[in-house]
Amino acid sequence: MCQMRMICDFPNYYVTDSGEVYSRFMCNNYRIRKRKSQMINNGYLMVILRRNNKAVGRLVHRLVAEAFIPNPENKTAMEFACNAVKR
Repeated sequence: MCQMRMICDFPNYYVTDSGEVYSRFMCNNYRIRKRKSQMINNGYLMVILRRNNKAVGRLVHRLVAEAFIPNPENKTAMEFACNAVKR
């Protein structure tokens, strides 16, 4: 069973532990839709999110790491996530 968590700074978007990104917007009722991700030149997946009517690109692996890997020391680099996965 996949876990889903809200994306920080984007209250209408959610990410699963398997890397799927969903949006929730009002159209008649609140609907949840899966967002399409695209592979960029370096092989990472990117998804476009909207905040204050501006499009913002985010890397999917960073969204998953921020949502599911604890960061008790509030490190800004992703090194904490890579080390946690390798062990």
